Amino acid sequence: MNDTQTAPTSTQPALAPLARRTPLLTRIGVALAPAAIALALAIAGGFLQFPTARASSDDISAGQKTAIEKIIRDYLLKNPEVLLEAKEAYDRKAEEQQMATMKKLVAENREALFRTAADPTFGPKDADVTVVEFFDYNCGYCRQAMGDVTKLIATDKKIKFVFKEFPIFGENSEAVSKLALAAHKQGKYWEMHQGLYERKGQDKADPAVALLIARDLGLDVAKLQKDAESPEVLAELTATRNLAEKMGIQGTPHFIIGDNIIPGAPRNLYEMMSEQIAGIRTNGCAVC
Repeated sequence: MNDTQTAPTSTQPALAPLARRTPLLTRIGVALAPAAIALALAIAGGFLQFPTARASSDDISAGQKTAIEKIIRDYLLKNPEVLLEAKEAYDRKAEEQQMATMKKLVAENREALFRTAADPTFGPKDADVTVVEFFDYNCGYCRQAMGDVTKLIATDKKIKFVFKEFPIFGENSEAVSKLALAAHKQGKYWEMHQGLYERKGQDKADPAVALLIARDLGLDVAKLQKDAESPEVLAELTATRNLAEKMGIQGTPHFIIGDNIIPGAPRNLYEMMSEQIAGIRTNGCAVC
């Protein structure tokens, strides 16, 4: 698990920027190699002559290669800021590529994302903006994000949340998700959802806690336990897993607003969601 990124998720997304998955020196080398070689050839132009305008590695002798490497090394030692500039440019490009890929995947899977009838939702049926969240009740960052989710629901009465139960932390998480979806059958999904995140003195969710919350909510516990193993609930969890796999989502929380993606729980999550919602209201949404 990786809990160190700026907008943390409880696991690393499959489509996370390459900059987060590739060693720094390798990334810098890849980013700098073409420019550095061109620079070296230009500097060395006075004593390295090639028969064509474009030289391949086969055209360079061992001695010339050593000279070029020295030129590159000396240049980078004198101008180390180039390394940071290359890294920043590479990270930006990787992030842009990831977002472009995710936007395409959102468009391809918009029905499953925004209009799956079995999904629990909160908000008006005629909401003008829909927010989708993939989450796990035992994800610390999901728990952290819950305050912003609750605040947004309380302050914006025109949005609808679609909750995608995505238990990735083992048996307890899956069992709790089943019970939450079973509570949906009794019309108490949101109350169960809140309870699993906000119950005092409880920072982890397990079936025993879920059943205590169910009793506090006045649910039929026997029916709840039976419904938790129903074909409908199991099919809902399977559908969400399959959708997450198609989308390349492996970490939680993961928010989708229109074709905008917020992976993880950045400190300014509420502001980010509000800004994206305002953008959709101004510019419309082609995929919602």
